[in-house]
Amino acid sequence: MARVTLLLPASRRLGAPSAAVAAALGRADMATAPGEGRRAQLRRCFDLLPDRWPVAALTRQLDAGDAAGATWLRADPCRIQADINGARLLDHGDTLGLDAEDAARLLPALRTLFGDAGMPIDAPVPTRWYLRLAPSTPLPAFTAPDDALGADVFEHLAGGRDGRRWRSLLTEAQVILHNHPWNAQRIAAGKRPVNSLWFWGGGELPTQVRSPHACFHPGDDLAAALAAACDGEIGQVETRRFPDGESYVRLHGGRRRHRRAVAAAVRGGRGRCGLRLVHAPRHARARARLAAAGAGRAARRTHRLAGARYRRRHRVHARARPALALLAPAPRRLPGLMAVRIRRRGAVAPAPGWPDAIPPLLRRIYAARGIDDPRLAQPRLAQLPAPDALGGVVEAVRLLADAIARDTRILVVGDFDADGATACAVAVRGLRMLGARDVVHAVPNRVVHGYGLSVGLVEELAALDPGLLVTVDHGIACHAGVGAARARGWQVLVTDHHLPGEALPPAHAIVNPNLRGDLFACKALAGVGVIFYVLLALRARLREDGAFAGREEPDLARLLDLVAVGTVADLVPLDATNRALVSAGLRRLRTGQGCPGLQALAEVAGRRLGTLTAADIGYAIAPRLNAAGRLEDMALGIECLLTDDPARAHELAAVLHRINQERRGLQQAMVDDAEAVLAALPSSGAEPPLAVCLFDPEWHAGVVGLVASKMKERLHRPVVAFAPAEPGGDQLRGSARSIPGLHIRDVLAAVDSAHPGLVERFGGHAMAAGLSLRREAFPAFEQAFAAAVASMLDPALLRAELLSDGELLPGEFDRFHAEAIRDGGPWGQGFAEPLFDGTFQVLDWKPVGDRHLRLRLRAEGVAAPLAAIHFGGLDLPPAGYCRLAYRLAPDDWRGGDAIQLVVEHREPA
Repeated sequence: MARVTLLLPASRRLGAPSAAVAAALGRADMATAPGEGRRAQLRRCFDLLPDRWPVAALTRQLDAGDAAGATWLRADPCRIQADINGARLLDHGDTLGLDAEDAARLLPALRTLFGDAGMPIDAPVPTRWYLRLAPSTPLPAFTAPDDALGADVFEHLAGGRDGRRWRSLLTEAQVILHNHPWNAQRIAAGKRPVNSLWFWGGGELPTQVRSPHACFHPGDDLAAALAAACDGEIGQVETRRFPDGESYVRLHGGRRRHRRAVAAAVRGGRGRCGLRLVHAPRHARARARLAAAGAGRAARRTHRLAGARYRRRHRVHARARPALALLAPAPRRLPGLMAVRIRRRGAVAPAPGWPDAIPPLLRRIYAARGIDDPRLAQPRLAQLPAPDALGGVVEAVRLLADAIARDTRILVVGDFDADGATACAVAVRGLRMLGARDVVHAVPNRVVHGYGLSVGLVEELAALDPGLLVTVDHGIACHAGVGAARARGWQVLVTDHHLPGEALPPAHAIVNPNLRGDLFACKALAGVGVIFYVLLALRARLREDGAFAGREEPDLARLLDLVAVGTVADLVPLDATNRALVSAGLRRLRTGQGCPGLQALAEVAGRRLGTLTAADIGYAIAPRLNAAGRLEDMALGIECLLTDDPARAHELAAVLHRINQERRGLQQAMVDDAEAVLAALPSSGAEPPLAVCLFDPEWHAGVVGLVASKMKERLHRPVVAFAPAEPGGDQLRGSARSIPGLHIRDVLAAVDSAHPGLVERFGGHAMAAGLSLRREAFPAFEQAFAAAVASMLDPALLRAELLSDGELLPGEFDRFHAEAIRDGGPWGQGFAEPLFDGTFQVLDWKPVGDRHLRLRLRAEGVAAPLAAIHFGGLDLPPAGYCRLAYRLAPDDWRGGDAIQLVVEHREPA
């Protein structure tokens, strides 16, 4: 009696089995295996002593036979691509198509780097590169590349102090590979470049590998290495293509009785052993469709196996141990709770008079956003509203002009996010440009002081003894702090853009376009935009007073790079005023006129200044600034923005980059915690709660906003995430994120009104807010928040809506239109990047990473197949025809005329 073990995807991934396969499985012993991933499933088939899984040492022994007596680490060649979400791992090892010549050309350039570090690098196999380290060398935890495919690579780099050395080596290796002439030749030949390495699988060769199986048909190098280590019989897997795009897989090698047992276990009959797959499972997470492979038409049928692990007993002529046939575990699956509807924008005919340089597609996009005048499509600085229309600016200018005239010390107090940091830098630089000789600055520490100008912060700043205190990007809710400053005899000017409460702080002057009765046209200014406008008004006042007689008037446009970064980072709506500010700031950055700190931040983030976009600010520069305020002290970020020394700017930018990498690791751990809570919510067949409150005593207060944002995206529900203000403390800091149509600050105001004292402090905007409360108040707040949301939320808002710009014409699927859209911005909040929809035939698809899909599509009227990527799309199996909501983007990595569709939503046609 032979026993065959097949490792198959879970039933929820494959659907219902056919009657024939179901009958065969009904005669089998089944054990459902948890879906921890490919290596976790291999652990169930192999025992290692010691109980560690050093993938590098195992595969090294398979490749070269010299793994004993050293610690090994895989340093596999890979390709990383930057996009609006960071940088993604797209290819590694075999998928790059490397041969011996590629390895021979590239490796010598890396040998000095790693040789000097005491870890020689070589490649016995062109697609698998190795670092040899001394025995017992301690290594940080590394992520396997299969687990990071399609994901942001920064979330998977080794974190903490132990990982710093490896992050530094990786950065140096990336520079070497990026500049290597062989990569230029590969690109010219239409091949993908090798622009990075992937460290993983470190450890020493195990002393023993055992398995209950006798014959193996491994589908990858790790399974082959394990099979070789335990002296099992090894067969091969042959993959052939059928015209319909599916694959026929045949098992070779091993004893005939083993192959017969596998065949019989799958189909309950005789004949050769064949496995039909939708895609050949190079990665273990491929969705398998397994079927009997007999002769003729019967061999072409596809059946689906339901379940995870089966043991089917089948009588053969000789006694044999079980044979391991196939490994294809299911990826992690979280409940899909968000219903999405695609709604097309109303068709608006573009007005006449557009320049010929603007293609009809872009004119249609502008018209759908209410723009019928070419001058408003990309507004210029000359179209900005006058600063004297801003309420409170006259009194603010008087305070500042008097302080400059009297050489009074001016203290600028910033905030610990990117808007607050850039606003602080703009205020300090601008006041000095306008003649202030004694300007100092400070910023609260998130953990020590909390948000804004607090009484404690005022006490700490007393030693500076300013005559005028200026808040930027905060202050409108800092009643006690402003009162404490005035009690010390300081004059106080509040500049802010957050929504005010019922009462205003007792400042000498307040500038905030969102004050009741303020007639300023732009209500969407960020904090940095408000202080920039105050400086414009101050310059006009000083001009009238003759302050610039005999000298050149200061050019405040030199500050617009900082204004652009703060505006984009704070996610304020990009109305005409903000688009003019951001466009002007981007022009300065692209021409190398930005401050040294921003140029250095762009460089460490791997962004090219010459092609910088608003998305680069939002996903590369701003996170590195924000990381300082989240985990360390924003004073570091402000110093980076204020220094005029390029060398010092690069030093500080490198520190901010490292802090951001640590933030990514911390954020991922917290998101994993939150997703575990999310997975316990009702499945997709039931409605999730209207509102979600999350709290973990181990979370970091600086990262809860990112967690709330991720969960809001997943659930399409308002979410508040809390963490202790101090480790182990009783005070909680929370960050709230909302869905369109529900004003989250108004929700918190309703909670505060119904339950006075429950929330100690709160403030924010329509889509995001912050709050503080006592730990023991969390259960009561959770109930009060849910009740407030239930009373204020229109049920129609619970279904997410994607606004589409309609279908693209066949002739618009090209690089010209993709670049026209990219350059037609800046796109962002309130001025959405164009999204299109249409029906496509799915020619081919393959999983990427845990939850992503790469697709090859055909559109009606378009001759060539279209490349597409759907991040997070693995939960929905692609149908033959799909309706997609997607963005059209240039594919800069493939270069030439290459484009790709970035899929936002997919549903069967």
